[in-house]
Amino acid sequence: MKELEFKKLFSKLSHIKALSIDSKFEEIVQNLVLFVLFNSQEKSLKNDNDIKNSINDYYGINIKTSLIQPAIDKLLFLNKIVRDTSNRNLYLTEVSKMEIGNKNSENSNIEQTVKENWFKEVLNKYNFLEKRDFDELWKLLNIYLSSIFEKKWCPNIKFSKS
Repeated sequence: MKELEFKKLFSKLSHIKALSIDSKFEEIVQNLVLFVLFNSQEKSLKNDNDIKNSINDYYGINIKTSLIQPAIDKLLFLNKIVRDTSNRNLYLTEVSKMEIGNKNSENSNIEQTVKENWFKEVLNKYNFLEKRDFDELWKLLNIYLSSIFEKKWCPNIKFSKS
């Protein structure tokens, strides 16, 4: 991820947070690993360092490797991911792929509905705004929300801008 796109980043991280039922940080890291495996199926990911690099590439987040290995171990134990015995790559199980795909669709629909409702509310108060204004306001709102997300939910990870 060369330039951090806060709108996309916040959306992606919100999806991960939504999967984390009890909001425990460990569960959030597990879901981060699952999402990276889901979105990097063409890559050869074998270990915590490969996962760390993919997290940084895809999300622009630099997370400690020491947080990733316990997540991998737990996901292997829960049969959410498997390790190929021949090439040592980590893969999602078919059930995990389906769950994440369904949750992604559901979360995208929710996000779109929230955005549309927010636009309607703003338009009721500020009817002089145009579509491009809404897009800029939405981008600024997402930058703000991603900052809150980082401070509240992600105290052990650092967002990188390059």
